[in-house]
Amino acid sequence: PSPNTTRRVSKAQLRRQLLTDRGVDVRDFGAVGNGVANDAPAIQAAINALGSAGGVVNLGARTYRLASAIVVNNGAIRLVGQGFNEGGSPGAGTWLTVDQTNFTPFTFSATAARGSAVMNLAVRQTHSATQDASWAPTAYDWFFRVENCLGGVDFDNILLSGINRGIFIRNSGRADLRRIRGQVFTAGIEIDESFDTARLMNIHFWPFWSANNNVVRWQQVNGDAMIFRRVDGIFVDQSFVLGYRTMFRFSSSAAGFTQKFSIGQAYADFVRHGVLVEAAGTDGQIDSM
Repeated sequence: PSPNTTRRVSKAQLRRQLLTDRGVDVRDFGAVGNGVANDAPAIQAAINALGSAGGVVNLGARTYRLASAIVVNNGAIRLVGQGFNEGGSPGAGTWLTVDQTNFTPFTFSATAARGSAVMNLAVRQTHSATQDASWAPTAYDWFFRVENCLGGVDFDNILLSGINRGIFIRNSGRADLRRIRGQVFTAGIEIDESFDTARLMNIHFWPFWSANNNVVRWQQVNGDAMIFRRVDGIFVDQSFVLGYRTMFRFSSSAAGFTQKFSIGQAYADFVRHGVLVEAAGTDGQIDSM
């Protein structure tokens, strides 16, 4: 065409070109970040805008309430917050809060999503039951689900504040979890069908959201910090767990059981079972526990 030819592009094409090699901010897609509005649709829109090329979704130093599901399945997305102040309630930094059950806040699925990451943010769920002898957490689903990605989705510098179930990974090897800390009730991290070495480092679970005796007693009967089912060749290093039923629980699933593991520098305090091996055939090495 001649230099004077007029070319027309759609808004979608123009946006895609502008987003190339740079991230998006969820507030540009309608996120409010006041802890009241449902910001999940805006976060999903930001993810969708990046398309199959993937990229960075920036979450500002605000509190984003999630009342519907967010799915990453079309590209490698990095959800990046601005850090957080450790505490039981949302404060400074980036917080994601949930106060409704019957949905999964974040799901990473399909091979297109492998290579995604979640970084530098805090998550919190609301548990309103009276902390008496009958206390139990609200039955929320996993906050993060990673399923059938085959490759790894990474988590780095995440605070789980009063979370029923934290991070679930299935059929997604090479996952790398670092600097994961908080108070979880039923389960912190669970991995299954991981056939390529996963790594966990700097895990720290302790009763800070509530140190009420009834809450800690419930955790010691029901709470598992880390659950490994069929996980081949997992490395765990520098972990601390206080006030749970198990620190390391080696169980099984339809896929089988963990055949080899390596644990180093582990500290279990006020835990009923530092290591609970339920599956016959599980083998591994523990150093400095």
